[in-house]
Amino acid sequence: MRIGADGVTLGWPRFSPEARYSGRFIPWSRVRDADPEAFPPELRLVGGRTVFLGREHATALAAAPVTVRKRVDVWGALLEPFVDTEYDDETHAVCARRLHSCGFSDAEIRRIRRRVRRRMTALTLLTWEWGGYGHSDVLVASGLAPGFAYRRFRRWADAIAARGER
Repeated sequence: MRIGADGVTLGWPRFSPEARYSGRFIPWSRVRDADPEAFPPELRLVGGRTVFLGREHATALAAAPVTVRKRVDVWGALLEPFVDTEYDDETHAVCARRLHSCGFSDAEIRRIRRRVRRRMTALTLLTWEWGGYGHSDVLVASGLAPGFAYRRFRRWADAIAARGER
């Protein structure tokens, strides 16, 4: 991956569904905003797609000719029950408040968590993650889906993350 004056050149493995979803080159004119402090750093494209960059590119991204914008970590709140820590009533209330402030209903929160439950439980059993999950993690957990299914899931996940923008 390279951040240059004209945009970002991405290096995906051959036949990666991510290459078809994000492309191999993103000119700055297609970037709506970025968050170099997110983990991992994010580019948000004009069409609503999110592209994740390696942590080592955060400084270069901060200096890039794009608007820096933070958003609520919606996926962090949605995936909190899957982290290998105690999910008590207080944690539930904090996550629910964060999600409600972004327009999520309790029924929608339950539907989203139900849709990702198997993937995230499998990821937790493999990694024993205790620090927290986010948007990129739900994609990692879905990475073995065939290309068309992955891209459909990816659009859905990006749309959910975009609801954290205020």
